Amino acid sequence: MKYCESLDEALQIDKVQNLTADQLYYRLCEVMNTCANDCFPTRRFRGHLKPFWTGALTALHSQMAESRDVGNELEDPEETQHSAYRQYKEDTANFRRVMRQCADRYMAELDNKLEHDMVHDTVSFWKTVNSRKHGSGANLGGGIQFNGTTYRSREDIVDQWAKYFTDLYTQSNLHDFDAEWEHYVKQEVDKTFLGLSPDQDVTGGQVY
Repeated sequence: MKYCESLDEALQIDKVQNLTADQLYYRLCEVMNTCANDCFPTRRFRGHLKPFWTGALTALHSQMAESRDVGNELEDPEETQHSAYRQYKEDTANFRRVMRQCADRYMAELDNKLEHDMVHDTVSFWKTVNSRKHGSGANLGGGIQFNGTTYRSREDIVDQWAKYFTDLYTQSNLHDFDAEWEHYVKQEVDKTFLGLSPDQDVTGGQVY
């Protein structure tokens, strides 16, 4: 509820009239991110999820965040289509590319180590396997539980996640379903689209 109230307050005092679709999209994303950062607790870094992480990745991640902040501080959203926006996209692509390289290199080194130890040093082999298996504190063979039923196969887990998100965004009779909030959001979205200014680059058939 705190997030909803913060978002509602921010949009009430914000001027979103006479904006193009791109400008409105940029502004809504900025407001939603700001409200989320103010209301939701931040998650601490979990090393076992990214054992390949290095100091170089930390520096690139900080650079990407700085580029994003520079774009958010621009008064004119159209400016994001120029130098600041391109710089953020370049920094993001560079960070993701280096992270993939680090992950691939780590997995290759770990695979080589396991192959070597499996033949020459079984103690080290099982030490490596157990450290990876218990690093997250999770039971790798335990599966995931949905509605009281535990699913272990990859296909079943994917299917259950699909059903979960379908139910999450579908009206239901659950006690915590907020029909008033759904109605309010639909009204605000319709009202916002009525206030959009025409975009010469977008025809009527392209607006969804």
